[in-house]
Amino acid sequence: MKQPGEAMTGALDEHEAMWCDYSAMTHEELEGLVRDLRSDDKDRAMRARERIAAVRDREHLESLRARLEDEDAFVREAAAEPLIAMQGVQVIPELVQALNRGADQGHDNDTLASLVADLVTQDPAAAAPAIRALLADPEPRLRARGAWMAGFASGVIPTEILCHLLEDSDAGVRADAAGALSGHRSDPLIVEKLLAALRDPDEDVRASVASTLGYLGDIRALPYLERLRKDQSARVRKVAGHAYDQLQQAR
Repeated sequence: MKQPGEAMTGALDEHEAMWCDYSAMTHEELEGLVRDLRSDDKDRAMRARERIAAVRDREHLESLRARLEDEDAFVREAAAEPLIAMQGVQVIPELVQALNRGADQGHDNDTLASLVADLVTQDPAAAAPAIRALLADPEPRLRARGAWMAGFASGVIPTEILCHLLEDSDAGVRADAAGALSGHRSDPLIVEKLLAALRDPDEDVRASVASTLGYLGDIRALPYLERLRKDQSARVRKVAGHAYDQLQQAR
C-alpha cells in the first residue's frame, strides 16, 4: 500500500513514458521515478512503480538495494520487484530487513510478504540456505522470519527443525514455526509435536497450533481442540472452534 509522501514533480511526462524502455535507464531517470513513487497522485505513483518493476540494468542494483531501507513502504515494495527479478534468493536478507522495517512502522507488509513468499515457492532449494541462516540466527525476529519462510519450502527444510522451534525461547518464533508446519502435511510426527504445543503459555502460539491442526486434517486432534474451545483466550477459542469444525467435516 502506498504511503503518504510529499508531492513532487515526476521524472517524465506521460507521452515520454509511453516510448521509454524502462528495462534500461539512467540513474537520473530512476531517481525521478522514485520521486514519483512519493507523489500524492496515485496514478502517477503506480505508473512509476510499473516502470521500476521493469528495470533489469544491474548497474542500478546498489541504488535499488538502498531503497529497501527507505522509510516509505511503497518505495521498498517497488524496489523489491526488480531486485528479485535480477538477483533472486540472493536478496533475501535485505528483503527480510525490509519486512522488519515495515512491521516496526505498523504496516501489514502484505505486498512485500507476497513477493517473498512467491520467491521462496518458485525455488525452495535455492532459498534454503538463506532460510537456514535465518533459523539459526540469535535474533528472535529473524528466526521467526525464517520459520515463516520455511512454510513455503516444505520438502527442503526438514520438519525436525521446525518442530524443534516449537520449543524456542521466543513466542513469535514458536507461533511462526507452528504456522509453517501446515505446509508439511505428509509427516505424521508433526501432529504429536503440535498437540504437545497446545499447552504453550502464549495465546498466539496456541492459536497458531490450533489453526495448523485444523489444516492438517488429522482427527487425533479433535479431543484436544474440543478442550481448547474453552481456553481462557477468546481468540484461541475462536480459532480452536474453527479448527474443530474443519476436522469434524473431514471425518
